Amino acid sequence: MYSIQVVNSMCEEKKMRTIDFFRDEIRNGFYIPTAIKQSWASELDVLAEIDRICEKHGIPYYADWGTLLGAVRHGGFVPWDDDLDICMKREDYIRFRSVADKELPGGFTIHDYKRKEDHWLFLARVVNHDRMCFEENYLKEHYNYPWLAGVDIFIKDYLYMDMDMERKRDKEILNIISVADGIIQGGINKASALSKLNEIKKRYFIKLPGKNRTRDVAVALYELAEKLMSKVEEKDSDTIGQVFPWILKGQDGEPKKYYDKTIRIPFEDTTIPVPAYYHIVLNQRYPNYQVVFKEWDGHEYPAFEGQKKDMERLLGESMPEFKFKASMLERPKNDDSGSLKTIAGRALEELSDYLHSAQSDLERGNIEGFSKGLTDAQQLAADIGTLVEQVKGEDSPYCLNVISSLQTFCDALWIEYQKVEAGEELKELLLSLKALGDLSIAIRENILERVEILYLPIGVKEWRTLSQVKYPAADDKTDICIVPLPLLRKDIYGNILMTDDEIVQASHIYEYPEEGRYFDWTGYDIKLHCPEVIYIQNPYDDRNPYLTVPPDFYASFIRSYTKELIYVPIGRTSEFGADDTNDQYNLKHYVTAPGVIY
Repeated sequence: MYSIQVVNSMCEEKKMRTIDFFRDEIRNGFYIPTAIKQSWASELDVLAEIDRICEKHGIPYYADWGTLLGAVRHGGFVPWDDDLDICMKREDYIRFRSVADKELPGGFTIHDYKRKEDHWLFLARVVNHDRMCFEENYLKEHYNYPWLAGVDIFIKDYLYMDMDMERKRDKEILNIISVADGIIQGGINKASALSKLNEIKKRYFIKLPGKNRTRDVAVALYELAEKLMSKVEEKDSDTIGQVFPWILKGQDGEPKKYYDKTIRIPFEDTTIPVPAYYHIVLNQRYPNYQVVFKEWDGHEYPAFEGQKKDMERLLGESMPEFKFKASMLERPKNDDSGSLKTIAGRALEELSDYLHSAQSDLERGNIEGFSKGLTDAQQLAADIGTLVEQVKGEDSPYCLNVISSLQTFCDALWIEYQKVEAGEELKELLLSLKALGDLSIAIRENILERVEILYLPIGVKEWRTLSQVKYPAADDKTDICIVPLPLLRKDIYGNILMTDDEIVQASHIYEYPEEGRYFDWTGYDIKLHCPEVIYIQNPYDDRNPYLTVPPDFYASFIRSYTKELIYVPIGRTSEFGADDTNDQYNLKHYVTAPGVIY
C-alpha cells in the first residue's frame, strides 16, 4: 500500500464541493487550473449565504454582467473570468443590508465606501472573512484558499422618464462625486474644496463633517450622491439602471419590467436567479452574446494575485511556489533492479544453478542434497509464478504462457524426484533441464522481450485525450497498462483529507471504457513493472494547491523506473498570443510544473 496519511473529512457542518469540481479543465479552449477553481468555490460559498438570506426574507436578486453571461452561455463562470456579480433593486438592497450583518456567518463582512478604506465604489462586496487567513482550520474549510473571496452587489435605481430631468440629475451626481474624489485624492486645493462644499451644503440643505475629517466628508458626499441616485420612485419610472457608472456615462436604462420576475438556471454545481428577460438583457449588453469569443478588459486576473502581492510585501519574501532548478533536467539512472524482468532473468540463472547442483549431488549419491535442490527450484518456480500473476495479471495470455511452462517445469521436477525416491537409476535430469529450456523461452518471449507502456489518466474525461496517444509498435510485443489515478484532496501540509471509501470512489475506475487492461493503482508497483514508457497527465507532483495523486506516481519518483516519461496535457487549448494575459498566467499551472520539466 502507499504511504498516504488519511484524516477525517474536512468539516462536518459544511457540505464540501465534490473533488471533481476542482479538476483542471479546458472550457472553450481556455485552461482553468485548480487555483482558479479554489477561487470559484469560495465565491460560490459566499453566493450560497446571500441566496440563503434572500430566500429567507423574500429578497429578489439577479445574476448580473459577466455572471449573467456565464450562467446563460456557459452554465457557470465565463471560463476566463473569476468574479461573481449580482444586482438588486435599491429597495431590495436596503432590506438585504438591514438583515445581512445579523444573518451572515461569523467572519463574513460587507465592504462598501462607509466600511472599507479605499472602496470608493457604489457597490457592495460580501466577503468571506475580514482578512486573508492562513489558519489551519480555516484553510481546511475553505479549500486551502487563504485569500478573500466575495460577491459584488450592484444596485439598480429607477430613472426619470423625462430624459432632460435624468441628465440634469446625473450632472448633479457627477459634480458631487468629483468633489468627493478630489478631496480623497488631493486633486483639489483647500480653498476650492471649501467653496464647493459650502455650495453643496446650501444647495442640498445638509451638514457636512468638519474640514479636517477628510474621509468623513467624502463619505457624506457619497451618501448624498446615493440619495440622489435613489430619488426616483418606481411609480414615476418605466426604466431602471445602474446609475454609477453607466447612466452617468450617458447610457440608457432598461425597461423595469425586465426585472419583474426571475427564473433560476444552472450555475456550476448550483443554480442562480436571472431576469426572466435575460435574452433581451444580454443582447442589449453583448450583441450576439451566444457567439463565444474571448475578450478581457476587467480586473487583474486572477483577482487574488493582488492580495498575494500585498502579502509578499508584508512578508518581504515570495509566497511558496514551484521553482525550476537546473538539476531537474539531470536524467536519473534507470533503476530496474527490482523489476519483473530483472528478477525473472536472475531466477532463470538460479534455477539452472539448482538443477546443476542437484545433478552433482545425485552423481555423488547425496540424495538429501539432491532433494533440497529440487525443492528449492520448485519453490522458486512457484514464487516466480506468483510474481508474474501479480505483474501481468492472472488473465493475461502472456502470464498464462509462463504459468503453463512453470507448471511443466515443476511437474518434471516431481517426476524425476519420484524416480529417485523409488530407487530408479537416474544419471541426468534430462526432463527437468528440457523443461527449464522451454521455461527460458517462455520467459524470454512473454516477459523479457515484451515492452510495457503505462498510461496514468487522472479521470474518465481526461482519458479520452490520453487514449488518443498511441505508442508506435511494429508488432504485438507491447503490453498496454492503464492505471487510473484518483485525485485526492490534501491539506496545506500534504495530508490526504479523504476517507478510504472516498479514495476508492475518486479513481472512478468502473466508469472507464471497457476496452483496455486496467490495474488498480493500489496494486500496481512501479518498481516491479518498470515500464519502458509512461504517459502522465498530472504535472503537479505535490505542487497543486488543493489536489494531488498518490505520491508513488509523482513524476519525480516514477522517472527513475522508466526509459521514457511523457507528459500529455488533459486537452488542447486554443491558440493565444502576447495580449492573452489570462492564458499566459495559467501556463504556470500546466507547463511550468514538475511533471513537465521531468
